[in-house]
Amino acid sequence: MVSYQKSSHKQHKFDNDLEKQIVDITSANPRSFDLGFSTWSLRVLAGFLMDDLKIVDKISHSAEIRNILLKYKIK
Repeated sequence: MVSYQKSSHKQHKFDNDLEKQIVDITSANPRSFDLGFSTWSLRVLAGFLMDDLKIVDKISHSAEIRNILLKYKIK
């Protein structure tokens, strides 16, 4: 018999201050952070928040970042 574990893909709850910080970073040109490009992608932004700035331990680019940006009407 094969048993399956339910996926633990659970969205994190971020407070408003952290959400606004993410919006501020998203609104800034990546070149202002000495990055070699001028437009954020959701995946690159997630990596930057986790690996470079270390303001979050884990964040989903496809759900959490997208939802934050939609909430604050960022395109």
